[in-house]
Amino acid sequence: MNSQVESAFAQWISGLVNSAPVYTGSSSTEMDVTGLAIVVTVPQVEFVLYQLHKATVEILIGGPAFHASLSNYRNVAAEVLEPI
Repeated sequence: MNSQVESAFAQWISGLVNSAPVYTGSSSTEMDVTGLAIVVTVPQVEFVLYQLHKATVEILIGGPAFHASLSNYRNVAAEVLEPI
């Protein structure tokens, strides 16, 4: 179930962000290491009640240190955080 939740969050975030590609933590897709990237991971999904589950979702924004200034990271983070 974790990979399904990861994929759903990654797809949602992909629709919000134009400045960086979005990957899932469980994907075998090779990432572009020349620029900023967003990685969505879901390390834990807990059963709560009936069909209710609680997921821990981690969103990592990363890239090579030489690629971008701090403001570039902040701009991507703002794109992700604004709708949340």
